[in-house]
Amino acid sequence: MIRGLLADLDDTVYDYLPAHRAGMAAAVPAIAHALGLTPAAAEKAWNGGRDTVKGRLGATASSHSRLLYLAELVHAAGRADALAAVRGWDRAYWTAFLDAARLRPFAIELFAGFRASGGKVAIVTDLMLDVQLWKLEKFGLFPHIDALVASEEVPRDKPAPEIFQLALARLGLRADECVMIGDHAKKDGQGALALGIPFHQVVSSERPDDGGKTLAEIAAILNPKTNVKEPA
Repeated sequence: MIRGLLADLDDTVYDYLPAHRAGMAAAVPAIAHALGLTPAAAEKAWNGGRDTVKGRLGATASSHSRLLYLAELVHAAGRADALAAVRGWDRAYWTAFLDAARLRPFAIELFAGFRASGGKVAIVTDLMLDVQLWKLEKFGLFPHIDALVASEEVPRDKPAPEIFQLALARLGLRADECVMIGDHAKKDGQGALALGIPFHQVVSSERPDDGGKTLAEIAAILNPKTNVKEPA
């Protein structure tokens, strides 16, 4: 019997790509102006900072930190004086990101329906806890979950087992009592399956060719007695 639903957050319960583009549209012009760059050069510098941080830190929560990308960017540009601006750029990115982010159809219905049938829901997500709490607040998801695990709380990002194991512990459930949903076949899927947790892939805004199901389709699979229809 499935008693626990483990759900990824980014690009699973909302579309990541439009939100990220909005964040970049807010931050990049400010970076370009401060450093005397074209917007294209500023975005290239952002990407360079991101790649350097990820290369240095590997699969860890802090490797997703936009603040670290920005600090790396200004150091690479030889503009340590611009460190005073990086927190503002980071806030501009995340404010615009969250303003543009939209919960996917049937996300709340999926979680609420699962819990109404006696199950428990845990969000299992890479990235820092502070940012992910901000997203859950924006989406109004706190009343619909029983636990949250961010990869900042464990040594490594998914697909490493620790984040899934901590989610199971917080729900008080075994792997064979749970199911995982997420957009990433390797991070979410391989990580869950390695522990014996069945996996359902959600369609990704970043990788639409990877396949996957809508949240309404997954809800129908998890609770076939429910008459689930895609929202109009």
